Amino acid sequence: MKLLRYLMFIGLMIVPALMVHGASGCADGTPASENLVCDVTPPTSGNTDNQFDGDLGNDVMTQAAGVSTVDIDGDGSATSDLRGSGNGGADTITNYGTVTASIAGDWSSGTGGADIIYNYGVIQNNIMGDEALGAGGNDTITNGGVVGGTINGEGGNDTVIIIDASQGGSDHKLLLEGGPGSDTLIFRFSNTTLSNQANAALVGNSPASGSIVVGGETYTWSNFEQLRNESASGTPIPTTTQPPTTTSVPSATPAPTNTPVFTSTPKPPTITPSPTATVVSGGSTTLTVAINNGANDANEVNGVLDLSNTQLWIGNAGSAESYTGLRFASLNIPKSATIISAQLQVFSLSQQWTQVNLNIGGEVVANSVPFSASNKPSQRLPLTGVRVIHSSNTSWAANTWYSLGDVKSVVQEIINTSAWTTGNALTLILKGTVSGWGRKFVGSFEGGNTTSVRLVITYTN
Repeated sequence: MKLLRYLMFIGLMIVPALMVHGASGCADGTPASENLVCDVTPPTSGNTDNQFDGDLGNDVMTQAAGVSTVDIDGDGSATSDLRGSGNGGADTITNYGTVTASIAGDWSSGTGGADIIYNYGVIQNNIMGDEALGAGGNDTITNGGVVGGTINGEGGNDTVIIIDASQGGSDHKLLLEGGPGSDTLIFRFSNTTLSNQANAALVGNSPASGSIVVGGETYTWSNFEQLRNESASGTPIPTTTQPPTTTSVPSATPAPTNTPVFTSTPKPPTITPSPTATVVSGGSTTLTVAINNGANDANEVNGVLDLSNTQLWIGNAGSAESYTGLRFASLNIPKSATIISAQLQVFSLSQQWTQVNLNIGGEVVANSVPFSASNKPSQRLPLTGVRVIHSSNTSWAANTWYSLGDVKSVVQEIINTSAWTTGNALTLILKGTVSGWGRKFVGSFEGGNTTSVRLVITYTN
C-alpha cells in the first residue's frame, strides 16, 4: 500500500495536471500514537484518495460535523472504512460527520486492540469492532447516530451501547458475527419514554437473539451473552413486566474527551421548562406555549410525513427537501399586540454535535390547522415574507433547552393578518437549507409534553 501511494505520488509529480482531478483527503497519521482531526470540508490536505488514515499506534481519530469522507482508515489500506490501527492499537474513533462506507477498530486478523468507537453522525454501511474474525480486541461501540448496515462486535469481549439519537429510518441490526467472547448489548436512553419502552420490550428476550421496537425503530440482535437496559448514567434498570413509572436520568452518555473544539457550547435558556405559562410584568406579557398535540409537530422528507415519532429533528435528513412543522395552538395574543421577542426553544435529548442550517418562516393564515397527509409542512403556503436564518455548529448537551433564535418578526407578520383573533393557532415551518445530512434531535409531543418544542413570546398591547 505504501509503495502504491509512493508510485501514485511520483505519477502526480510527473503529470501535474492530474492533481486537479484527484480527490483530496484529511492528513494521514504515522506509525505512532497521535491525535488526528478531520475537520475540513472538502478535505484539503493529506493523501489523494480521500481517506483519513491513522496508521499504527494508539490513535485518537475524530471526524467533525459537516465533514463527509469516502474512506477513513487507521491502517492505511485502500478499502473504504473508518478504522483504528491495523494490528492491535487501542484507538478511539469518533464520527460526527458522514462516512460513505464503514467504521472498524482493527482491520486484520492480528492482535486486535481495545478500541472505543463513537458514532453521532451517519455511517452508510457498518460499524465493526474488528473487521476480521480473530482480531479479538475488547471493543466498546456507542451509537447515537445513523447506521445504514449493521453493528458488529466481531472477536473479543465487546460492548455495544445504543443511546437516544439512533433514529436512522431503517432497522438497526446489532449483531456479533463470529468470534469467541462474552459480549454485552446495552440500551441507554436518556429519554424517559424511550427508556420505559425498552424496559417493557426486553421482558422475556434472550441476549443470544431477539428483536424489540423502541420509538418506532426496530433493534435486532444475535450472539450476545449479556443484555440490559440502563439509565443515562449507566445504572442498570430492573426489567419488569410493566414500564417503570419513573426513570432517573441525571446525565447523558459522556462524549469522548478528545473531541475538537470548533464552537463553544451555547448557554441554555434559563426559562423554567413549563409547557404553558403566562407572566405579566411592567406592562408586558410573556407567554410560554408548547406543542400540545401529536398532529402539531411534524417532520417531512421528500413528501413523506412523520407525525408519530418520539423524537423530532431539525435540519436536513439527507435531502434538500427536509422540513419541520410546528403548530402552536391557542395563542392568547390580541391582534393589536406588539411582539417584543419570540424565542423558539427546543429540548436536546442527547449529547449531539452536528451543524444545522435552517430557514424559519410562518404560515400566513389567521388560524392554522394541524398537520396531516393533505396538510404537510411543505404545503403550508404562502409563508411570511420575513424569514429567520439559523445556522449553528455547536455541541449540545443532553436534557438541555436551546434557543433557535428570535422569530418575533415572523410572529408579528402573522399576528398582523386581518383575521387574527386571540386564541388562534400559529404555525412555523423550519426548512433545512443545505443538501445531505445535518440534523439534531429534539423533544416531540409523543416523547413527553414537558420536552416538546415551545415558543416564548413577550408582547405589549
